[in-house]
Amino acid sequence: MNASLSRSQLLRAAAAACGLFVFTLFVPWFGSGSAEITGEEALPSYWLFLLFAIAAGVLLMSESLGFEMPAWFRTAPHGAMVAAFPYVMTLALFLEGGGLDRRLGLFAALALSGLSVVLPVLAWRAESPSARASARVR
Repeated sequence: MNASLSRSQLLRAAAAACGLFVFTLFVPWFGSGSAEITGEEALPSYWLFLLFAIAAGVLLMSESLGFEMPAWFRTAPHGAMVAAFPYVMTLALFLEGGGLDRRLGLFAALALSGLSVVLPVLAWRAESPSARASARVR
């Protein structure tokens, strides 16, 4: 586990990244062209991105705040899986281009959605049995 951040802090940071990703959907994406465009206009079916990012943020924040979840429900891996949809779709849009080259909002959306996947995976790794066993050995 990362010695500088606890599992709860990783999950809160991932939830904050989801919230900021949602914010980037509605602010202008400034770039090389003269026209301003928002994520709402640029992303196909932006409401799917919105729903998945909000669901992932709620899952991750609920775990970090200590809300009880069913025993079969592991929040970090489920939150990472739900957050993966906006990341993969934003990455596809980033790689495709489609006239959105060098848009600051697209870079921000890609970075934030990537953080919202990586941070829960780090928290999930910290709770795995192999991580606990290696912590006992040290």
